Amino acid sequence: RAEAREASKKGDALWETGRCDKAIELWSHANSLVHTAPLVFRIARCQAMVGQVVAATKNFESILQEELPANAPPAWAEAHQAAEQWLAGVRARIATVRLEAFEVPAGLETKAELDGAPVVPGAATPSDPGRHQLKVSVGNGSWSRTLGLDDGATSAVKLDVKVVAPPPPNLFRRHLGWALAGAGVVVGLAAGLGAGIPALGDQSTLNRECQPDTGTGAKRLCPPRLQGKLTEMNNLALAADLGLAIGGALAIAGVVLVLSNPIPAPEEPRVVITPLGVTGAF
Repeated sequence: RAEAREASKKGDALWETGRCDKAIELWSHANSLVHTAPLVFRIARCQAMVGQVVAATKNFESILQEELPANAPPAWAEAHQAAEQWLAGVRARIATVRLEAFEVPAGLETKAELDGAPVVPGAATPSDPGRHQLKVSVGNGSWSRTLGLDDGATSAVKLDVKVVAPPPPNLFRRHLGWALAGAGVVVGLAAGLGAGIPALGDQSTLNRECQPDTGTGAKRLCPPRLQGKLTEMNNLALAADLGLAIGGALAIAGVVLVLSNPIPAPEEPRVVITPLGVTGAF
């Protein structure tokens, strides 16, 4: 009792200096030690003055719901009478936030909060006047808005929730890589079959009829009638080498593109939350 009396006196002193916020803490501590209706009234009165009208209304109601003991001190009766006088006006200041019920696709978790406290869609939530943060999340989608409420005002929020399918993955580079690799193989085969095989045939003929020339430094010493065949073989060999080089380069470039652009992981459908109507919002 001594501790409660001391805390109550300190709270009264702070009240006299206009520090309701500090006085509420001390009076609440004193009331937790020794409950009295006058302390609850002081707490509720200060709460109403600092805008905590929801808590103040509950405290005023608790005073009126409490039966006065037969031997209650006069201060208790005065607290009951004062609470009755304050209650209607303070209760009228309570604002309301109503999040309209919305359809949620099956399997998606829904969470709605007002200043961090859970909100039930479709139900009215009593609130103090002032600014409040409303947050709604459905699956991987989220939406938030700061609501500004005057005394007794109502803020109604209506939302639309849709699931948007992800866009198809961009596989252009990967497809280009496969195309280049395929083109490289085709070019290489074409060079080998179209120029390489005839060149090998000509080389076989020349090997039989031409002899190495050790005196002049020429690679081959062929009869005049085979000089055209020798030139043709050299041209075919060059074409085969160029074709194989180009085909190999294309194939390598294609493989590099394919390996550097792996198939992306499938994206989840995206939840889009759109406000259809918001009243009482800054």
